[in-house]
Amino acid sequence: MTGWVVTDRDGRDDEKRSLRLRGGQLSTLQQRFEESRLGEAVISAAVILMMVVGVAWNLPDSPIKRTLTPIVGPVGSAVHINQIWALFAPAVSKRTETVEVHVTMADGAVRVWSAQLNDRAIGGFASTHWMRLLNLAIKKPEIRPDIARWVAREVTGPSERAVAVAMVLRTQNLPAPGEEGGEATATKILYQEDLAGQQ
Repeated sequence: MTGWVVTDRDGRDDEKRSLRLRGGQLSTLQQRFEESRLGEAVISAAVILMMVVGVAWNLPDSPIKRTLTPIVGPVGSAVHINQIWALFAPAVSKRTETVEVHVTMADGAVRVWSAQLNDRAIGGFASTHWMRLLNLAIKKPEIRPDIARWVAREVTGPSERAVAVAMVLRTQNLPAPGEEGGEATATKILYQEDLAGQQ
């Protein structure tokens, strides 16, 4: 006998066995349906329908898509497959953006911090989170002071003192496919703060 049985003290084992048998009968009925010609046809039609809805929903804007959207839209919404998977298409990114935090120490040394996205141990997991945070730092000025101050604390040793911090955005245009080299890097200060008075 497989599985496990919970025994009640008041003798309701027969009722539980009956429920389990009915569950087994439903499972057998499902299996018979899936293996029948009708079941195979219904499942195949459902899979084809889902694929058509997914493909139609992700077509580029065109007369075909505008014609299909009213038809496949209700089906896609009902089963929640009306998601757009074109992450960068058709507007592919034409430049790279890198955020650095420059921390000036009391002795005049400048430490440059940037997210380490190529760490071999946890790079795949951590890089996504760092990229998201730094992308938000570019778009949301209100979070920049907290990130800059956190970095200043992280790079400052116990016997050192940070006197200034600046968050810098570096952008570089990407060459078109087939072209060599990239455009010159441009920089922009996103945030800066004098920390000397806070020590």
